[in-house]
Amino acid sequence: MMDRSQLYETPDEKKRRERNENIVREYMSCSPDILEGFVTPGKVIRRLHEKYGMTIYGVTCLLKRKGIYKGAQNPVARKPLKVEAPELKSSELPVSTHTEN
Repeated sequence: MMDRSQLYETPDEKKRRERNENIVREYMSCSPDILEGFVTPGKVIRRLHEKYGMTIYGVTCLLKRKGIYKGAQNPVARKPLKVEAPELKSSELPVSTHTEN
């Protein structure tokens, strides 16, 4: 169902809202990998910044404003969601260079 405020959105506002929703969905789709240590939140954020043409700071602020990312110590503040939105292809996912000692 459409939010009443969406009835009055300009085309640019609609594009921005949809872009932001996609960024949140894609970050949350990577959250299990982040929590398991396969990839760092910074690498996912950098990939999203490249894909959507936003700055790294802009993506980080968006995720913080939505209450999803709260810094490196709490990279996924919400429970991971089951996402049916377009996800990053495996060839687009950043690979962690972290090794276990």
